[in-house]
Amino acid sequence: MSTTNKQATDVTYAKHHQLQQVPQFRMVHSCTRIKKCPINLLLLAMKLHPEQLYQADEYGLIPLHYAIRHRNMSWYDIIETIVQTYPPAVTVPDPQTRLYPFMALAVDERAPLTAVYSVLRLCPELDRFLIV
Repeated sequence: MSTTNKQATDVTYAKHHQLQQVPQFRMVHSCTRIKKCPINLLLLAMKLHPEQLYQADEYGLIPLHYAIRHRNMSWYDIIETIVQTYPPAVTVPDPQTRLYPFMALAVDERAPLTAVYSVLRLCPELDRFLIV
């Protein structure tokens, strides 16, 4: 088989068998989705992969979105740690709910008001959402 025929066969195979891309594993994202994630595990993941704090996954979510969605035993500590390490995360709305992090916290009756306020304070430009 000639090189040209081999390449044509490979292209044909690829077109007929659309291979799904495997989503990239992100350690920090995974830690924020674990129900009982020890804060030390998250800190280690953030130390090893700090770039993942601002990387969106295949769903467009950053670790802060997952931390807010997946409440666990230390969820407030995890949210606080993420926000202190990467403050711009508070300006990124959840692409599925379209809520900013402080809004997502505010609609959860279990979230302390201090958590909502502390997240909102980190991004003064979001004060346009406040009703005075």
